[in-house]
Parts: sequence; structure tokens; C-alpha cells
Amino acid sequence: MLETGQVVKQKNNLVTVRFSRKSTCEHCNMCAFKPNDSHVDITMENTVGCKVGDSVEVNITDSTVLKLSVLVYFLPLFVGLVGFLISYLLEASEIVQLIVFVASLGLGFLSLAVIDKFYRLSKKGKPEIIRVVSNTDFSEEG
Repeated sequence: MLETGQVVKQKNNLVTVRFSRKSTCEHCNMCAFKPNDSHVDITMENTVGCKVGDSVEVNITDSTVLKLSVLVYFLPLFVGLVGFLISYLLEASEIVQLIVFVASLGLGFLSLAVIDKFYRLSKKGKPEIIRVVSNTDFSEEG
């Protein structure tokens, strides 16, 4: 997905790009728009030498967002169900099965936190500035 935004802030090798809400944003929920926001600001690496006031084209990878969504929803549940299944096959009491399920679910969420930490350190799937679309005069907001 390609989006165009405007650089509103620059610090060292990072820029903050502002994206305005479009009518298609109402039902997508892919980015960080809150219901009443007219724009969202995303800080990213300045790979094209843009500066405040430039309009830039940004690539946001759809497939990565989809993969992460599936992981967030299904990994904890999968780990919980595996724990439950193991305790069931070992013929543990129902209370033990419940405790194992809840503990396994917690382990699934902990695994998710570790995966998230490593994912944030990698550059894979992060929004990336592709090119400068136009240079305009723009005074930085507050």
C-alpha cells in the first residue's frame, strides 16, 4: 500500500510524516487512526534525504500487517489449546486442565511479547519512505 504524507518534523536521521485521514480509512483499521483524528504522525528513517515540508511517498506493507494480525490472534490461543490437550491426554483433573490452559495462554502471550521485541528491532515490514513527491514551503506546527 502506497500512501503520500507530508514531513512535519526532522531530527537527525528521523522524520515525522503526517498522513491525513481519507474516507477509505473508516473501515480499514490498518493504521493508527483513532475515530476522531484527522491525521496520524509516524516517525521513520529518512532514507531519501527529505526535509520538513516535503511530500513523500511511503510504502506500508499489507502482507506484514496481515501476518502479524494472524499471529497476535492465534499464537496465544494455539499455545493454550496445546497445553490443554496435553493435560487432557495425561488425564489430569478438570481444574488442572483449566490451570494448564490459562498458564499456556499466558505463555503464548509472553511468546508474543518476545516476538514483538525482535520484530521491532528488525526493519522488516516497517513503513519506508520511497521517494520525495514534491518540495513545498511548510512551517512546522507547534
